[in-house]
Amino acid sequence: MTAPVLRANTELVAVAWLGGVPGLSPDIVGTTLPSEHSTWTATGFVTVRPTGGTSDQYVPLRSPVVTCEFWAVRPNSNRPPKHRANLLGEHVWAAVVPKGATERAAIKRRVELPHGYPPALVHSVHPMSELRPAYGEQGGLAHYLLDLRFHWTEES
Repeated sequence: MTAPVLRANTELVAVAWLGGVPGLSPDIVGTTLPSEHSTWTATGFVTVRPTGGTSDQYVPLRSPVVTCEFWAVRPNSNRPPKHRANLLGEHVWAAVVPKGATERAAIKRRVELPHGYPPALVHSVHPMSELRPAYGEQGGLAHYLLDLRFHWTEES
């Protein structure tokens, strides 16, 4: 039996790219929020989920919209640390709205994907919304949202 060919996908690409944003690290970016808050209380956490986008049947360029969710927690409190969740989002905002040529060059980069997946090239990332609070927070959990459009291709 032949092993399946692994292909890059939007979730893997977004997680890998965001993990390389200054102010974030690969350890605090994923597709699901860890249920054990103590593992990310000090740093916050970023989750990603594809929420739309387009593709081209003739060009292998993907252009998904990805909703980034920025989380922070203050255990045993009813006062969510909104400033920490917001700061994670501001790091990403600064990375996708660059001020100079050096920062613009940092957007386009090759990302390594896990578990034998082929690498991908992120051509551009730009905001599709403002950074905004997600209402309905519970207890000590703060939550902000930002929609980004990625343009990426799989490398062979």
